Amino acid sequence: MAGHQTPIGGLAYYISPPQSLYDIQKDPIHALIYTVFVLGSCAFFSRIWIDISGSSSRDVARQFIDNDLIIVGHHRDSSIVKELDRYIPTAAAFGGVCIGALDRCGLPRRDWQWHWYFAGCHHH
Repeated sequence: MAGHQTPIGGLAYYISPPQSLYDIQKDPIHALIYTVFVLGSCAFFSRIWIDISGSSSRDVARQFIDNDLIIVGHHRDSSIVKELDRYIPTAAAFGGVCIGALDRCGLPRRDWQWHWYFAGCHHH
């Protein structure tokens, strides 16, 4: 691509997306490391987001108490937080991984030739 710079080695190479299906076939380790990087980043930022957006276990427990909602068997605030801690961070991380996977399965706008390849149109 004219005017487009692509890293050829080092950390920048491994955390940049492969540019074509050929690149994935040529260096599957690059594709794997990049995919793990994207999914891990999505999970990490989803976990951070629940803390800064007011959706953490402590925030949800406070909302439960304010709205007179209870979790059966858990009446103290700390008990509710502990129970919610079993689910909320995991659900946030899993949601982030799902969003990352959707992103990786989608076709980036700059790579529309992949769409034509998968559609069976091999004209270049």
